[in-house]
Amino acid sequence: MLKRRWKQVFISVNIINDIFVFIISAVLCEALTPYLLNNGSTGIIRNDFLILFISTYLFFSSVEGIYRGSYNISVARYCFGAFKTLMQTSLVIITMMVFIKFYSIEREELVIFILISSILIFTSKVILKSLNHLMQDFGFGMQKSLVIDPIHFSKPLIERLINNPYLGYEIIGLVGKTTTEKTDLKYFKLSQLSEIVKTEKINTLFIPSTDLFLNGYKSLEPLTKKSSLKIKILSPNSELILRHSGIHDLVGVTMNEPYPENKFIKFKNILKRIFDFFGSLLLIIILSPVLIITSLAIIFESGYPVIYKQKRSSVKNGKIFDFYKFRSMIKNAEDERSELDNLNESSGLLFKIKKDPRVTNLGKIIRKFSIDELPQLINVLKGEMSLVGPRPFPIKDIDNLNFPEEFWDSINRRSTVKPGMTGLWQVYGRSEIKFDEMILLDLYYVENYSVLFDLEIIYQTIPVVVFGKGAW
Repeated sequence: MLKRRWKQVFISVNIINDIFVFIISAVLCEALTPYLLNNGSTGIIRNDFLILFISTYLFFSSVEGIYRGSYNISVARYCFGAFKTLMQTSLVIITMMVFIKFYSIEREELVIFILISSILIFTSKVILKSLNHLMQDFGFGMQKSLVIDPIHFSKPLIERLINNPYLGYEIIGLVGKTTTEKTDLKYFKLSQLSEIVKTEKINTLFIPSTDLFLNGYKSLEPLTKKSSLKIKILSPNSELILRHSGIHDLVGVTMNEPYPENKFIKFKNILKRIFDFFGSLLLIIILSPVLIITSLAIIFESGYPVIYKQKRSSVKNGKIFDFYKFRSMIKNAEDERSELDNLNESSGLLFKIKKDPRVTNLGKIIRKFSIDELPQLINVLKGEMSLVGPRPFPIKDIDNLNFPEEFWDSINRRSTVKPGMTGLWQVYGRSEIKFDEMILLDLYYVENYSVLFDLEIIYQTIPVVVFGKGAW
């Protein structure tokens, strides 16, 4: 159990470690300050200051993804993230001291406390990563893996897995045709796959593919269900897209994960629903002036209806619900859609035109700052959507899109979490993002979702919305 849940344990240990680091730093500050300063300072760190500092640091570490990514990122990136978070925390505390006269600690003592904390934080991070590597050597958190049909361009991707054990995968061997490239890995025949999976206790199958969605993995489904195997697609395009999106712990895109819903997943979903309910309720209260003013402005400009309703779903044949938005177009916008199909500047199920003639003057403003999306808080409150999740598709577009069934099967994991108001697609592109890029980001989120990840995405969404980045 501990081996399988080592990643979650390691993240929890990181949080506890940081709390103790600051407590120890406070003790050392009190002990060293009288010797370092000759001005009578005692160096005593008051409890209210310490609680504020720790809380602020934990908040920034969460929203910056330091804890979520602690298991799967390199020591250098880990330490840089900790340094950035410590500087953000220090800046907040100094701002409070200067502008709202928060003088729980003298400036000289604050400098000593931050210096001691920096040394202990970096030292503890290096020790923790070393401990993680040691535990990985004993198999904790490591997934035994095979690469299927490695003849296709996969050498750099395989090398990345082998050379970066902190990613959490142990490549046992290659299955299929041999390549001309030299490798120390064992080769197995495809006919041996079932036996190797059983004897080596394989957890994951990697499939190199130029096409992420039409990759021919369906023939392996009986084996994956029987042996509870995860299938991950290794695509150079997907690796490039997601790396450019600021995601550094990506190792393939999971297409099939036939694990039964366990207590841990149920707990995550309950926690996420509680976060969504109270988060959406709080936002509705806080943003009520914006909701009222926008409603009145729409009525004044073009009359009723204020809210635009559309049938949407995450996947084909998925759960359908009424998706709410403030109306940002003329009343008969849907009737004119067919005349504009040839002007579509996006792809797949995304219909986007930079200068859509159907958008009203007010609509341009509320779209730029995503105000038109705020009625979806009602969807979240009702439990139809989440604050963070994959973007739902219009049912009309799903029905009209002639994609093969294998495509829909490959993205079916999008339906395992509720569709969201925001997501990685919002943070890293909004209207500028392509359809396949959005799907990749959604699938990554589905595999890694948590309340911490949701906080991180919401935090990163704020500047994107405020500055209207990528909006049409």
